[in-house]
Amino acid sequence: MNRPVHILGINSAYHESSACIVKNGELISFIEEERLNRKKHSKPARVDNADDLPVASIRYCVEAAGIDLDKIDAIAYNFQPEERLRQQVGADNGHDIAAGSWGTPEGEQAFFESNQRAVQKLNELFHRDISSIFHYVKHHVAHAAGAYHSSGFPSAAILIVDGIGESKSTWIGAGKGKEISELSEIDYPNSIGFLWEKMSEFLGFSEYDAEKVMGLASCGDADNELPGIRMIVDSSLPGTFKVNNEIMLFRTGDFTKIEQLFSIARRKKEEPLTQKHKNIAAALQRVTEEVVLNLAKEVKEQTGERRLCMAGGTALNVASNARLAEEGLFDEIYIQPAANDAGGAVGAAFQIHTDVLGLDRPTPVPHAYQGPQYANENIAEVLAAHGDAVEYRFVEKMAEATAKLLADGKLIAWFQGKMEAGPRALGHRSLLADPRHREAMDWINSKVKRREDFRPLAPSVLEEHVQRWFETGRTIPDPAKYMLMAFKTKANKKHLIPAVVHVDDTSRIQSVSKETSPEYWQLIEEFRKLTGIPMVLNTSLNVQEPIVCSPEDAIKTFLDSKMDYLVLENYLCTRKNDDQTSH
Repeated sequence: MNRPVHILGINSAYHESSACIVKNGELISFIEEERLNRKKHSKPARVDNADDLPVASIRYCVEAAGIDLDKIDAIAYNFQPEERLRQQVGADNGHDIAAGSWGTPEGEQAFFESNQRAVQKLNELFHRDISSIFHYVKHHVAHAAGAYHSSGFPSAAILIVDGIGESKSTWIGAGKGKEISELSEIDYPNSIGFLWEKMSEFLGFSEYDAEKVMGLASCGDADNELPGIRMIVDSSLPGTFKVNNEIMLFRTGDFTKIEQLFSIARRKKEEPLTQKHKNIAAALQRVTEEVVLNLAKEVKEQTGERRLCMAGGTALNVASNARLAEEGLFDEIYIQPAANDAGGAVGAAFQIHTDVLGLDRPTPVPHAYQGPQYANENIAEVLAAHGDAVEYRFVEKMAEATAKLLADGKLIAWFQGKMEAGPRALGHRSLLADPRHREAMDWINSKVKRREDFRPLAPSVLEEHVQRWFETGRTIPDPAKYMLMAFKTKANKKHLIPAVVHVDDTSRIQSVSKETSPEYWQLIEEFRKLTGIPMVLNTSLNVQEPIVCSPEDAIKTFLDSKMDYLVLENYLCTRKNDDQTSH
């Protein structure tokens, strides 16, 4: 084929819906549907809605690639419904599940049919029969391809740990050149992802709140509740683990056995968090780290590799990742920034590129900035439409001006460049503050983000200064680029940056490169010149919703919040009649 080869990757089966375009093996565009439809996780995971396609993401990616739908040569779908149906229908769950739910014959049939309807809806979107170019990709293989090919490693061990793919929870394999091979898998219900979902609910959060439980874990004493967690998870088995589903009762809303085990009722959202809740979270975190380390040892033994690639929702556990790095099993570790299901769209496209089309290995993905970017002219038009509520002015040297505001204690909504992929804000759609003031963390959590006070906030650090402030080892691990590892803050530095040091003295850092994010790097450098501190506090630019995508989203969030200033590329914005004394 002489003309460029375009592959559309889609994730839609469960949640975190997304789409991407891969052109001649290079990732051209990638976006999560939640950023466009403004619904967290895009949609709930139900047996009947796999066909709720990320249409807005597909349209964006195609437009960003400068093509029409008729130029798509292949469609890669991040799921294999026939394998799911074959493995799950009639499965013995060991306990009663509501009729029509996951794991029941009728529920699994409904899920299979909703995945088939996705193809029919793509026919309607493309205005033609796409069956000849449509390809299902096994869920964990897509995760593996996304992580391995993005890394650029010549070869690597690959570890995927999540809730469930088609019927497995964990996948071990290897990559060499452009080939990926599967070595072993672990069956549901032995699932760390499902364990965290249900324990998050038990602790009074939602199934999507693993990150809250991670933050809570740092406040607890794991030893007090380890016996209970070990009744649920056996992490001592060589190369594998077991989850006691007689206690967990996955796929039900029954928490009775968990309540009996810990002698405490399931926490209601409005009830206070006790030390026991914190201890349970800490024990859950401890055992998760043991499981991940055990699996990493297994994949190293099976492959002999000195490099490791990871994906799946569990790969977003920063403390577990740090523990793995500390063990020194691997010289290099790569974790896909969008390690959850959203990143499977990219991996599915990469897999079709190599495995079905037989083309050369995809190009490594050097950064996470794959989303929309907005020119000053477009932003000016949007601001003019909000002229009754927003005052704004054009600033040539925005990094310098913003650094001065941060040093003066102001909270800045920072909107620059291409939107980042994945669940962590990486300095292009971020809320920024001065890390020297502990009260900034309290203010952001309680008054701005309106969330729990134990939630940690992260520092974005100039990569040239990371090792002077944090215990990263001999080199800065690659996951530090994406806030995917927590590191101990150096003892002689932590008092200088209290707003970004968690209760366990760790920080979930982002190492900022001048090459991949020049405007953000320059802002932090200007802040360093003023204060001597080579970092800023960075949290996601959102309030109880997905991270903002467009200037309209940013203005709405700014107006509805306690932030002091909004930076939209070269425009510095304030609210009309605002005296800038919000905190």
